[in-house]
Amino acid sequence: MADIDGTIDGIIVRAAIAGREYLRLPQLWLRSLRHAPLARAGLTLPDPAGEEISSIREGDAVTLVFGYRNGLPATWSGTVEWVRPGSKDQTEVGIVGPEKAFGTRFTQSFMDETPEAILRWALGQAGIEAGRLDSPGVVLPRFSVADETLWALSEKLELSCQRAFGLDASAWCLWMDAQGRAQWGDFDDPNQTTVYTVATGNNLIAHTPATDAAGLSEVETWLIPGLLHSQVFRLVDTRRGVNDEFRALSVRHEVDSGRARTFIQYGSEHDRW
Repeated sequence: MADIDGTIDGIIVRAAIAGREYLRLPQLWLRSLRHAPLARAGLTLPDPAGEEISSIREGDAVTLVFGYRNGLPATWSGTVEWVRPGSKDQTEVGIVGPEKAFGTRFTQSFMDETPEAILRWALGQAGIEAGRLDSPGVVLPRFSVADETLWALSEKLELSCQRAFGLDASAWCLWMDAQGRAQWGDFDDPNQTTVYTVATGNNLIAHTPATDAAGLSEVETWLIPGLLHSQVFRLVDTRRGVNDEFRALSVRHEVDSGRARTFIQYGSEHDRW
C-alpha cells in the first residue's frame, strides 16, 4: 500500500505538538488500560535535520488524530512525557494522557464520610470534573491520606470498602472519559454510543484466549480508532463458538507505514490486593 502522509492507504494519522502540526508520522501507538492511572501514547517523527528533537519539550500539549479517511477519525490529547532520538533521521516522543491530573497529591483526614463524597472532594481539588461516581452504600468512620495521589486515594477507598464492608471492588475503577470527566465504579463507559463488533470473516485477525482464570484474552483486529478501555465490544468467533459482548480492559492502537491494528484484551477483573 502507498505511504500517504506517513500512513497506509485509507488511514490518516496527524499530530499537533505545542501548536505545530505534523502530517507525516512513520509510527503511532496509543494504549489505554482500565486499571492503570494513565493512558500512554508514542509517535515517531521524521527529523533529518534534528530540528524536532531540539524544539519539543516535556509538558508540551499534544493532540493526535487518527482513523479512516472515509470516516470520523478519533481525537486524543495528552502532554509530552519524554523525547529521544529514534532510528536514523527520526525522533521518538512519549505522551501521557489527561489522567496525569490523577497524580495530584493530598494530605487530608475525613470522619463519617461516604467514599463517593471523599472522591468528589478530591476531584474538585484537582480541578477534574466529576462524572458518574457510584456509591458503595457505606459510610467510612475514619479515612485519611498522607501525601498520596488522587489515584492512590481512589484505590484506598476501594480497598477500605472491600476489607471493612465486604464489597467486591475488584472491578471498580477510577478513569477519565473522552470528555475529561472522572468516572468511578464497576460500570462501562456511560458515553459509549457504538458497540463495535469484531467478527470472523470480517475484521477478526486473531483471537488468543487466556490460558488461566486470572489471565486476559486478546483480540487482534483492524484499526478501531474510537475504541478505548471500559467500552463494550462484541466478539463473534465462529471457530471458537464465541458470540458475546465484553468490557475492554486494555486497548492498544498501532499504526505504521505497513499496517493499522487494534489489540483488545478482556477477561476477569480479579482481586488486585
